[in-house]
Amino acid sequence: MYDTDLVRQLCREIAEEQDPKKTGELVSLLHAMIKDDHDEVRTRLSFLAQRYANLIDESKDESKAAD
Repeated sequence: MYDTDLVRQLCREIAEEQDPKKTGELVSLLHAMIKDDHDEVRTRLSFLAQRYANLIDESKDESKAAD
């Protein structure tokens, strides 16, 4: 997971930056950080879904039976 302090620092630098080229570079860096974090979360969720698929299926069955 990304470092929230680093994200805050990047956002602060983006807000204060006067050079459009430098701003673009900072935005690209921030975007890359967020994308990497998103990809990591998706990978972890996929692993958990596979690992606990039987529990998820049981929960769905119980939910349907309650209806």
